[in-house]
Amino acid sequence: MFIIILTPIASYIWIFLEKKNIYFSSIGKFTLGILFAGIGFMMMTFASQNLINNNGLPISMAWIIISIFFLTLGEICVSPIGLSIMAKVAPDLIENQVMGL
Repeated sequence: MFIIILTPIASYIWIFLEKKNIYFSSIGKFTLGILFAGIGFMMMTFASQNLINNNGLPISMAWIIISIFFLTLGEICVSPIGLSIMAKVAPDLIENQVMGL
């Protein structure tokens, strides 16, 4: 659900920034995606600490939802850039196989 909702928003943001002459390099977008993914994993460490502090009682599902939200943001930033870079560096003879992998 997050991918379906956030992808058009993210693409609009990239287009908006480009119109304002603000450009992110491929490495910058990759870095942003890795940071979002790191925040997603950090949320799960907070959830596990909350579980320990809660003496094993159930904790909120919001931790998982927030974690998946940030992981999805990271994927939205990394995936298109990764595909673009693979298309550029793949030899012409096996470009389709590389993209499939």
